[in-house]
Amino acid sequence: LDHARIDVLPGNPGTLDIESLVTADLRGARHRVLIQFPDTATARVWLLRLRRRSKIRMEDLFEVDRSPTASELGRGRFSSVQSSVRRTWAGRDEPAIARGGSPEAHTRSALKVVSKAQFWDRVDDGRERCDTLVREIVTQATVSLQA
Repeated sequence: LDHARIDVLPGNPGTLDIESLVTADLRGARHRVLIQFPDTATARVWLLRLRRRSKIRMEDLFEVDRSPTASELGRGRFSSVQSSVRRTWAGRDEPAIARGGSPEAHTRSALKVVSKAQFWDRVDDGRERCDTLVREIVTQATVSLQA
């Protein structure tokens, strides 16, 4: 939710109003979504969860070896693939790091790290389609589910 706004719709406390950028251009078009909940309490719970989740960083979910001897598994036009360990949170509502705790790491995997700046520069230059990331995520999710 970079450069997005999420709040309760004025005059309708059971509805969340989410507005985000369509492209990386901060002056560009915005996309707006309204989500109606059955009651105000449910809307508030979702508002708090979405705000909290929007602050989660890659480092909260994965441990990546950034030492000088770490090897990169691959590199693409706007991303790199690195060896990582998926952190687990024992079913807690927020990462242990956010609570000041120490996460336990367990599952080793390859992590693709996308440079949004490089990606949007390529889109602006006409060298990349703006839906490339969505198509890639769908492809990776399909491959992961079949593995």
